[in-house]
Amino acid sequence: MNAAHTNISERISALTPEQRALFDARLKQKGLRTQPTAVQTIPRRQERNSGSCAASIDQERLWFIDQLQPGNTAYNIFNASRIRGSLNVPIMERVINELIRRHEVLRTTLKSVDGLPVQVIAPELEITLAPRSLQHLPANQRYDEAVRLTTEEFARPFDL
Repeated sequence: MNAAHTNISERISALTPEQRALFDARLKQKGLRTQPTAVQTIPRRQERNSGSCAASIDQERLWFIDQLQPGNTAYNIFNASRIRGSLNVPIMERVINELIRRHEVLRTTLKSVDGLPVQVIAPELEITLAPRSLQHLPANQRYDEAVRLTTEEFARPFDL
């Protein structure tokens, strides 16, 4: 920001509420904006009665590969994080379910209609976590068992 711009900003911020209202009114008369323009956002998808819409090119590609090689996990992307200490499972479920509620992509599946993939967006979806305790194992075996279980889960195919 240059010095002149900073000086103007400081002068405007120093105005009394009455002076600021008068200043804004005069700028408005001249067709000038006093506030920055709104941030551009992606428009919301219009609700459809059917709850489905055309698949994207990338979704079509993954669907096609799944048709050729059902159960192929080559495109599964995974990541694991180690949490130290106790996990509040009900809070974690609420957080995950709130993300699912806010983001349609997490409720979207593909189904075949006339031989082509179509997105089907579930109006709602809720998951329940099923934590597994490894307390029955000796402490030095717990990490290895957690890695084994995680790897097993990540290798499991999912139904598009």
